[in-house]
Amino acid sequence: MRVCIGALLVLCGLTAACRTIETKRPIYRSEPVRTAPPTRMFEVQDERGPQGFVVLFEATASPQEALYVVRNLHQQDLGVIDALGRAFRYQPHEEKPTWVGSGSILRGVHRILKTRSQPIMQEVSLPESPARSLFTAEKSAPTQSQRN
Repeated sequence: MRVCIGALLVLCGLTAACRTIETKRPIYRSEPVRTAPPTRMFEVQDERGPQGFVVLFEATASPQEALYVVRNLHQQDLGVIDALGRAFRYQPHEEKPTWVGSGSILRGVHRILKTRSQPIMQEVSLPESPARSLFTAEKSAPTQSQRN
C-alpha cells in the first residue's frame, strides 16, 4: 500500500513539473522580395514643433505599390500607409501592425504619430548617401529671402 502511494506521489510530482513550449517557424514564400528606393521625404510638424518624418518608397514600374513609411524623430518606423490610404501602426511586441484608419496620407500620419492637431508636412531633401537615408534628413538651405 505504501509503495502504491509513494509511486503515485512520484508520478504526480513528475507530471506537475512538465512544461509545454510552443515554437513558430517562419513561412517562406516562393515569391521574390520587392524593394523600392526612397523617392521623397517629408518632415511632419504640429503646433508643438517637429513630430517625425514620412518617407515615400515608390517602385518606378508600378506607382500603385507606393508605400509611405511614418517615422518618429529618431527615425524609428512607427507605421505605414499604402497607396490606397490605409494606415497601419506598429505595436510593440506584435507581429502584425494595427489598422488605424483609411483616408488621406495626412490623416494617416496624424493617426500614426498621434499628433494633437492636424500635422503639416514639409518636404526635405533626401540624403545623398544610401547608408544615411535610413537615419537622417537633410533640410534644404534657407534662401536669401528666408535669411532676411
